Formats: sequence, structure tokens, C-alpha cells
Amino acid sequence: MQKAKPILFSAPMVRAILREIEQPGAGKTQTRRISKKQDWPEKVVRRWPRQTACVPYAPGDMLWVRETCAALEAHDGVDCIRYEADQVWQPIANDAVASCAWVDLHHYGKKRGANVPSIHMPRWASRITLEVTDVRVERLQDIHEADAIAEGLIKLPATGRYVVGKGEQYLERSSLAARTAYAWLWDDINGPGAWDANPWVVAVSFKPHLINVDAFLSAREAA
Repeated sequence: MQKAKPILFSAPMVRAILREIEQPGAGKTQTRRISKKQDWPEKVVRRWPRQTACVPYAPGDMLWVRETCAALEAHDGVDCIRYEADQVWQPIANDAVASCAWVDLHHYGKKRGANVPSIHMPRWASRITLEVTDVRVERLQDIHEADAIAEGLIKLPATGRYVVGKGEQYLERSSLAARTAYAWLWDDINGPGAWDANPWVVAVSFKPHLINVDAFLSAREAA
């Protein structure tokens, strides 16, 4: 049975997912999350990495992306959701239920039109659905080059070097090894020394869709 679960992403990672949707093969199709269970039996997991117990995701799950947004009124008076990652404004559904939900979000934090942190994005406002295709348990540093690239790194066409974000090559943050660039990304997200700690992680592969999860599931049921 398919399950729909929320998953948080930062703005740079949302942009990497959108890049994959626009140009398949050029963006993010994997994510790694620290496993709550850190006492995995090494020999067992290395032989059978596709564990099901104590793992929050499974192939077939639908993950709806939570990202920073704001409920704002466009210049023409249309109620919209503005997504911080790419500054896209998306009109809400034209019905009473959507309007009431928009009003609540518009007054988030008792401030009209304030940014809503990703952790508080409601399901109805989500625009990206990830269809989980594979889940593995592994040590963080076991990541291969191809997997590091699939985490959403950018390859510079002029040099073939990898960066986490555009312009980082000018800050001496580029590498011919995707794993090195991914180690920088991991430390950026989880703090200095997080890569060296080499924790057990849950590696999730997915196919992204630019559609709300409930609309996606409804369309699939109707097909």
C-alpha cells in the first residue's frame, strides 16, 4: 500500500529537484538521511542493504516535499503560494476550502504574508511529489561517485568539476571528485565534522514529479 509522507528540503536542494524535473539526468534523484538506528550489524547490512525494519521509507512510498513558502496575493488579486526556492507564484484552487486554508497560511505567525518555514508547510501547499524507487541502509562514506552526482551536484561544463551551488568555484569550492563536493554539502547541512563521523544513513532514490501529492494519487487512481 502506498504511503504519503512529508520530507524537508532546503532551497538549494529544491532547485536541484526542479532541475531534474526540467532536465532529467541533470538534477537530484537521491537523498540521504541519518538513520535513527545507529547500531546496525555491519556484516548483515553490508550483505543485505535493503532493510525494511527501522527504516522510515520504502519503495512505492510517495513523499511530499516541504519547502519554505508564503501565502501572498498577486497584483491581479489572485491568492497564490510563492515558493522561496525559485520565487514561483502558483495560484491556489478556486474554491472555498482552498481559500480558507490560504487565509490561515497568509496569517502564519500572526504576520500577513510572512515566510512559512519548510517544516510548517501544509500538505495542500506542496507542489513536488517524490516517488520512492529504492531504499538502502549504508555508511555515509560508502557513497559512490554516481550516487554523489545524483544528490544534485552541479557539474561545471568548462572544467568538469563539481560544485554544490553556482558560483562556488570562485570560493575554491569545486572538485573533480563528486564525493568530495558531496562531503562539503553534508557538512553544510549537518555541521562541521558530520562527514567524518560516517554515520549509518538511509539512502533514498526517487523520481520527482511537479504536482501536489494528493493530485498525483488521485490521477493514479483514476488511470
